[in-house]
Amino acid sequence: PGWNCRDVKFFIGRISFDELGPERAAALNAVQTSLHLPPDQIDMLIAAGRDALKSNKEFRGFLATFPHAPLPRNAPPLPPRSAPVASTIPIPREALAQ
Repeated sequence: PGWNCRDVKFFIGRISFDELGPERAAALNAVQTSLHLPPDQIDMLIAAGRDALKSNKEFRGFLATFPHAPLPRNAPPLPPRSAPVASTIPIPREALAQ
């Protein structure tokens, strides 16, 4: 009772490095996917994932459905932002071995 099918919203999208420009996409797609990445590549991949989500129209629409959404519904894409994170979030070696 009281449920309306129009209350259900679907968001289908594709997020890829291509949204970040050809040079950056080429560099990111060239990264080998292994368990032993240099810290600078880890930082680059994390920043790219964050930037791709922030600039993705479907993801932004999904976030806008929440009352606490950090991004307004019609906001222009945010400029890519990169920040090193590997050196700021230490992970003990014991945690990696598990």
